[in-house]
Amino acid sequence: MSVHDVAAYLAQLQRAQTSRRNGLAGMATSKLHKLTYFCQAYHLAWTGEPLFAEEVLAAASGPVIAEFFEHHKDMVMVESWPTGDSAVMSADQRNVIASLAESYSFSTGMNMGEEARDHLPWKRAWQARTEETPRPVISHEDMRRYYRTLSDAPKGKQAYAERFWDRYADTTKL
Repeated sequence: MSVHDVAAYLAQLQRAQTSRRNGLAGMATSKLHKLTYFCQAYHLAWTGEPLFAEEVLAAASGPVIAEFFEHHKDMVMVESWPTGDSAVMSADQRNVIASLAESYSFSTGMNMGEEARDHLPWKRAWQARTEETPRPVISHEDMRRYYRTLSDAPKGKQAYAERFWDRYADTTKL
């Protein structure tokens, strides 16, 4: 599967959300780009397998997919992605993508880029840049491990304390 197939499905989901919410029919290309990254990262975390074949690179704006960027660099919004075919996806792949599209439905591309730049996979790759490689690859393994850990992390201080209670509590004094 290609990043273009993922983009086609995300555009399709955006059109469906638009009809339910009376919002904009299109999606900003910056959001579409960052959302494809999060789809790849979480698919790796949840299934152990990449969602698409193209490499994700660390750029100053956050994660980018060079082959994908070339198709939207002159656009601001897209309503469809004719380069891709969402029919090639499995139900599980569609579920991952739909879950993330819903989770990020009110986020902007700028917010998503800031979030990704705060995460370790982008930071590790960005630190590895050189003059010869100004946009290093964000490794699948870094994405898989980080986003798996993020998915498993407890929400809030109380949940964190309850999850690790047995590890740190001296139960002999209770």
